[in-house]
Amino acid sequence: MTHYREFYSADWVGVWDLPDGNDRVVTIKRVKQGEVGGQEGRAKQRSAVMQLEELDRPMVVNKTNGSTIAGMYSPHVERWAGRRITLFASTTDFGKRKNIPCIRIRPTPPEGGPTPGPRSSPVDPDQRETQRRGAGEWKDGDALKSAKTGADLMDAIRREAAWIEASEAKIWTWVLKRAGEVGLDPDQADATLQEALEAVAEAGA
Repeated sequence: MTHYREFYSADWVGVWDLPDGNDRVVTIKRVKQGEVGGQEGRAKQRSAVMQLEELDRPMVVNKTNGSTIAGMYSPHVERWAGRRITLFASTTDFGKRKNIPCIRIRPTPPEGGPTPGPRSSPVDPDQRETQRRGAGEWKDGDALKSAKTGADLMDAIRREAAWIEASEAKIWTWVLKRAGEVGLDPDQADATLQEALEAVAEAGA
């Protein structure tokens, strides 16, 4: 028998799979070992990956959720198949990152059958990025690098400003470089950056 912690050395199923943010009861189909992106620049690591009957995306089972399932059913993943769990939206802190959206599992077996819902929900780009940043799979500057047009870059500037830990001068260097590559007027890019930084400052006041 395999203990769930043997899989460890975070996207896939995410908060977008909880309609209107409500709890969702799902059924575990199987659990296997997978490799996921390392956190804060570390190498990829082994993790438990869980396929659910009601969802097309697999779910990475972090240690918190793995411990919760083990407490209900067994530490051995072979005994999880066919068991139901309740997913709920929560937040977590990771290093300097605070209130990162995440999925947690209720610590008691649910009553009744699975919750009706889509097998694959549209992924909100901001939620995806937040989740990837929290998992260390998205670095400062990645949003700017992914921009393909001027409009994309303006949106990326706003997103970077909310997360980035680099100095304003460094952000501007990146922005100016990308503005030239995608044809965005530097003055417009600068105005967008200043507006974004002011909004971040106001939110943190």
